[in-house]
Amino acid sequence: MITRLREWRFLPFVCIVLASLLVYLQAAGFEFLLFDDELLIIDNPKVHGLSFLHLFQIFTTYDPELYIPLTLLTHQIEYTLFGLNPAVYHFTNILLHTGNAVLVYCIFTKLLNRKAALIAGLLFALHPINAEAVAWASARKDLLSSLFFLFALLGYLTSRKKLSLLSFLCGLLSKVSIAPLPVILLVIDWLNGVPIDKKNLQGKLPYFALSVLFGVVALFGKEAQATEPLIPLFLSFVSIPFYLLKYFIPVHLSIFYPFTDTASFFHPRILTGAVIIILITAIAWKVRKRTRVPLVSWFFFLCMLAPSLTNVMKGGDAGSYDLYFASDRYVYLAGLGILLFIGAHITERKWLYWLPIVILFGILGIRQAGTWRSSETLFRNAVAASSNSYVAYNNLGGILAQNKQYADATALFEESIRVKENPRALFNLGKLYAVQGRSAEAIRSYERVLTFRPEDANVYAQLGGLKLLLGDVEAAFTDLQKANALDPNIPSVHYNLGLIYEYRKQKENALSEYRRVLELDPADVQAQRKLGGTMQQ
Repeated sequence: MITRLREWRFLPFVCIVLASLLVYLQAAGFEFLLFDDELLIIDNPKVHGLSFLHLFQIFTTYDPELYIPLTLLTHQIEYTLFGLNPAVYHFTNILLHTGNAVLVYCIFTKLLNRKAALIAGLLFALHPINAEAVAWASARKDLLSSLFFLFALLGYLTSRKKLSLLSFLCGLLSKVSIAPLPVILLVIDWLNGVPIDKKNLQGKLPYFALSVLFGVVALFGKEAQATEPLIPLFLSFVSIPFYLLKYFIPVHLSIFYPFTDTASFFHPRILTGAVIIILITAIAWKVRKRTRVPLVSWFFFLCMLAPSLTNVMKGGDAGSYDLYFASDRYVYLAGLGILLFIGAHITERKWLYWLPIVILFGILGIRQAGTWRSSETLFRNAVAASSNSYVAYNNLGGILAQNKQYADATALFEESIRVKENPRALFNLGKLYAVQGRSAEAIRSYERVLTFRPEDANVYAQLGGLKLLLGDVEAAFTDLQKANALDPNIPSVHYNLGLIYEYRKQKENALSEYRRVLELDPADVQAQRKLGGTMQQ
């Protein structure tokens, strides 16, 4: 059957579809995650049903920083038909990735021999580094934009320009990260020996116009990424070699790749990365007259990574921001450059030698996809993959604390702070100490939070409550007043102020505070009892 591959033209498609389902069908049983799924899907009213209002909202707003109306439209359709059923959202992702893998095969048949294209399609379908894009419901935008990117590229290669442009437009409406497509088309032309002349460039003008338009739209939604403009440049020297390494050796993959050192050009990882990039570029340039594939593959890889290289700051707090140098999903399309390079070295006669690698990547892919089963498995994997993933330590600690595994949660919060002192872990550690009755330790932890967030009302509310519990009424009153000044809508603050006013025999002030509690939370039983008891007196 293998020797008759040319006659059985449907066989490559069957192989790729089955391979994709083998790795990722398990994701249909996965949960929504406590990481972006709440923001984009569960608690996002704009995607809870199809209506003219919701359609208007997704096409006229950012969510929260990205302009992704078509992606949100798919969530609206899913919610309308199936509600918040995670299996549906995950299964849609699986179908999109499977379709993308088939399109990769179709595109590569235009650039390589069919057997090399099959290996490339299988590697794309199975590659563990793609697990983040497929098994994470919130990564829909990456899959959907990639689908349209691949349709646009295939349409261009098959001389269907109108279909190509329409697909490109839909891709940009899904996520702007595919904006480098017109440059990719020029690179493919050069690979195929098509002259890069005035006529060629004029033919690309509609693509460039769409890229510029959506690039401007994206800029208005994006917040500043770092206080130092050179940080994205420095971290790109870390991320580019890192992506290359992980594409060839896809182990110890994680949702988090934090950079906890000071980012400067003379940092060993940054300096080494710069040297590696320069060497690869020089070699690809030197051999271009003998073969254009290395330079085209390298440029494709860099071009498709470029939009993500500035996205280095995420989830920061006042006084503290988190630097990340990579995310697996960012290499979803960029990896096609690597696959093109690999495919160019696969001959018709020796393609079977690649099957063991395909099988190995499939096994690794199954394992990596499984780490996305739940929030706990995801963060446990992140902790195991990277010893400096302080956000993962904090998030896993939060899950264990909810499960009342206080000792393990405490150790995780403390480890997060050891890696990098950060207000989230300090705040969570303070709450955990308070639950365990370790009030003095909780107070110290909250006071350290204030060095990062000096105007955080919730911290002052917690401090006031703890100091009141310890009998330090005056200090508690000061903290509670500060909390109330910063945010007058915290019920616990008003309840504790009411207790203090009762202690001081200031009945009217206590009544006022208890009434305020019930205004904010009419179901508060303690305030109801206190207010009733005070009124009877």
